Order: sequence, then structure tokens, then C-alpha cells
Amino acid sequence: MNALHGLNEKQIEAVTHKDGPLLVIAGPGTGKTKVITHRIAHLIREHNIRPERILAITFTNKAAEEMQERINTEIGEPHGSSVKACTFHAFCVKVLRNHALKIGLSENFTIFDQELQDEILTESVRELNLNPDDYPPWLLRNIISDAKCTLQNPIDAVGETDIYDSETIENIRSVLRTYQDKLDKYDALDFDDLLVKTVELLRIEEVKAAYHQEISYILVDEFHDVNSVQYHLLQLLCAPSERNLMVVADGDQSIYSWRGSDPQYIENFRADFNSPTIELDDHYRCSEKILRAAEEVISRNPERQKQHTLRTHKDAGRDIFHYTFDTPIAEALGIISVIENLVGRRNYSYRDIAIFYRTHKLADVLTEQLLRANIKFQRILPTNSFGEGNSKGILAYLRFLQWQLPQDLEQAINFPETYIDDLTWVRL
Repeated sequence: MNALHGLNEKQIEAVTHKDGPLLVIAGPGTGKTKVITHRIAHLIREHNIRPERILAITFTNKAAEEMQERINTEIGEPHGSSVKACTFHAFCVKVLRNHALKIGLSENFTIFDQELQDEILTESVRELNLNPDDYPPWLLRNIISDAKCTLQNPIDAVGETDIYDSETIENIRSVLRTYQDKLDKYDALDFDDLLVKTVELLRIEEVKAAYHQEISYILVDEFHDVNSVQYHLLQLLCAPSERNLMVVADGDQSIYSWRGSDPQYIENFRADFNSPTIELDDHYRCSEKILRAAEEVISRNPERQKQHTLRTHKDAGRDIFHYTFDTPIAEALGIISVIENLVGRRNYSYRDIAIFYRTHKLADVLTEQLLRANIKFQRILPTNSFGEGNSKGILAYLRFLQWQLPQDLEQAINFPETYIDDLTWVRL
């Protein structure tokens, strides 16, 4: 299949860009993932680039899986699965497993997820006879993450803020030291460490040179969500003589400022890499009215760097209605009124209607009112097969067998039934 088939002029320009850096500004619905996958196919078919020397990075496991599927569809096996399509964290884990000994880690280091990280932080607070309510794990976790995402030592970074008094700062530092000691004891890394330690590794010339030889082309999706440590990682991964790095970004879609991401890195990339820019402005997803309404909202952002106007290939579409309500119950009743009108007077079925909400908590009132109105609905909740029920208990057993963490023992010993109550566990 021709990698350029079905692409518009701007997409073809991005796909056929051969060497050197490239910034692609791509709004929603402009085919950015198609550009990435077709570019990979073009590099392999037209330029004989070995697929294993191409690295495609995105931000979530779901996005990485989707990208890998699209690559496999476009290129076919065995080449498709040879392309490295993964998240930043997954890539870093592979790098660290291969070279852990060079920075004092074992190859079998463990990774603390957020739940386990919170448990270790709470345990550290209690060991110092501090009140966990005064030093909640989410606060400590944010302090750690904010520092590591900017390649700072969290213990040092705490003192650079004027939010806390001197006593609180010293207590936080003590907790963070205890937390770090526990990480070292268990030969463990938290999620932020995966990035920080990989940067540390790539600063070793021997390791950096090896990856410059191994990776010829790097493509990054959702580049507008990178933070400082991720940007630094990309700089280290790119061979200075080639800098074959294509990033796809849209500053209007940056949503991870709470973890250090900043659309400013788009401009930094343009300047640091002296990169040409291609703007994808043909939109294929929404109607004209939806697109213009979205642009009207984002245009009010005072920090917006540059206006990027899209043109749609859809018709004008239906009108958009905006309602405001004084209370959550009034909002729920208003939604129900719209549903009843659609089903009772306009011949729609309940299955034709979808309700989106920002958080699951916001849907509780709506769910209650839908039940009272005898409206049939299906509420779709997030699923985590390895974080619930039997899987969670089984994983606790397996983790305890390998790392002997007391948190895992407590969870495992009470699975599948409770054998030791909380009071007895505290006494033990």
C-alpha cells in the first residue's frame, strides 16, 4: 500500500519529510496519528529504514496500543511489531533494565505505583511520629513529582517555596529522606524516577552513543504534554549529527500542567532544534458549528500562544444549546427533560443518547434522578483488572514473595478472607 494514499497536501509534506527535526502543529481531528503511522511506513518502504530503529512515543498505554495497532495495519508483519511504539515510561523501563548496574540499580528493581507510593509515604510519616493528616500522601507525592519532573532533588526543592513555615519544611524533608531510604532499601523506583534515572543514564557517553546507534528516527505524539525531564530526555536521545525528531503538538490541547507540562516546550523545540513547522488545518471530525464553538471557547484563554484556525470538511451541523442551572439536582432534571423530549416527541431511542461528565462524582446526582424517572441507562465505570478484586490480592502475594514489603504482606494475608483484623495487625 502507498503510504501517501488518502493524505492531503500538508499531511504528505509531513510524511515525506526525510531528515532533521520537524514540528507538526495538529489540532484535533486533523489526522495527526495517521501522519505518524504513514511517516513510519514511508521511512521503511521508501528509505529502507529498519523498523527496529524507529521509536514512536506517546503518553498513555492506550494511545501506545492504538498506535502500535495502526502501525501493524499500515505496514503489516513482521515489520510492524518491530517498530518501538510505547510511552515515555515504558521506554525508560527498558533502558533501565538494560543498564541498571551503571547507576547502582539492580536489573530486577521494582516500580512503586501510586498506591504503594502513598503507603510508603504514610508509613514514613508515622515512623517520624508526625500526624498523617498534616502530611497527606497526595501532598508529599506532588512535592516529589514537581521536583523530579524538573530534575531537582525533592529534599532541596522543598526549601525553595514560601508556602510552608520552617518547621513544616524540616518535617517534610525528614519524611522525604525516610521515603528515599525505603526506596533504596527495597531497590525500588517511583514513576518519576523512571524518567530521572534514564536521563542520568543517558548522560553517560557510552550509553548515549549506544542509543544514537540503535535509534535513527524518533516521533512523539501529544508533544504539548511534555515536561522538563521528558524534553531533556528527547534532547539526549537525538544524535546531534542527525536530530531526526518529529513532534506533533497542539498547544490548545495541553492538559497536564499539574505534572509540569507546558506548551512553551513547543516554542523551545522550534528554537533549540531550529525546526521547520507544518500546520495541519484540515479538520475531518466535527461539524462547522461544533468546531467554531470550540474555537470560541479556547480563544478566551489569555495564555494562548498562537491562534490556529481549522477548517472542517463536514457540513454546518445542528445548533448547539448551552444551559446553566443553580444546583446539581436542577441540572439533572433539566437533562432528563431534554431526554424525555427526544424520546417522547422526536422518535429517538434511549440508546441514541449519551451523557458525558467531567468526573464520576458529578454523575451521582444524575444517576439518582434517572432512576427516579424510570429512564433506562447504562453507567460506564472505569475498569482496572489488576487493581480490583482477586487480581489485587494475587498481585500482593507475588510482590511479597519478591520484595517482602510489609504493605503487601498485610494485603496478601487477608486474601481471599480476613484473617488478621486491623488492631491485631497494628500490634504485630
